[in-house]
Amino acid sequence: MAKKDKALYIPPVLSLVVSTLFVVAAIVMVITGAAIGGDQGIPGAYVGLAIILIFFAYLAGAIFSGTLSWMVLETVQGKKTSVGRGLGRAFSKTGSLLIYALVSLVVALLAAELRKDARQQNFIVSIIKGMFASMLQKAWDIASHLALPAIILTKNSFAGAMKEMPEMVKHLPQVLVGGFAFDFVVRWVYLIEVIFGVLMIFLIPYPVGLILGIGFILLAITVTYIFYSFVKDVYFTMLYIDLHPALKKKA
Repeated sequence: MAKKDKALYIPPVLSLVVSTLFVVAAIVMVITGAAIGGDQGIPGAYVGLAIILIFFAYLAGAIFSGTLSWMVLETVQGKKTSVGRGLGRAFSKTGSLLIYALVSLVVALLAAELRKDARQQNFIVSIIKGMFASMLQKAWDIASHLALPAIILTKNSFAGAMKEMPEMVKHLPQVLVGGFAFDFVVRWVYLIEVIFGVLMIFLIPYPVGLILGIGFILLAITVTYIFYSFVKDVYFTMLYIDLHPALKKKA
């Protein structure tokens, strides 16, 4: 599919760039707040602004993933697609994507709070809370990837897309492949890239080895993440299209 239209690779790149800018801005906000607050802690205003910036990072990710989903549909339909057309469709669903991003943020905050609280508990409780936090994030990761095509490719609102989840669960094997297999593979790829970069650092004379090693790790992980995001978004979009005859008829 990507061979037909190289523009399909653009949304994941834009998503990473824009989301990273918001995350970096949030980190700067927290660091600034910590410097100003000192022993009294980070002022609430800085925490609030950091959370808002993280929200926009999630929103940017949703918009560009939605852009890719629409471009995939148009490619399947044999149309000449473009980033502009995909963005237009995504922005037409701004209301639903705002809710989508808000839920993503809330889930992330809840999981982070559970892990923070787990560190203050005994060993057994700590493991249980940590597992629950991971399960919560994974459940939303799968649900969000299923919901996004339902929002972008149809007239569904966010609520309408979520109502389709029980029907999607009937196709559990395909859903689990998208939810777990890609993540499992990409973790091993990351590990191999880090090991290779570390070997460069130690085997190549300093400082060339240090520069090349760190550069390789950053570049390799970035490219892998972009490709991973692309494959996962395309997979769930194609799964949604395959399971909905109405969309197939338009192809």
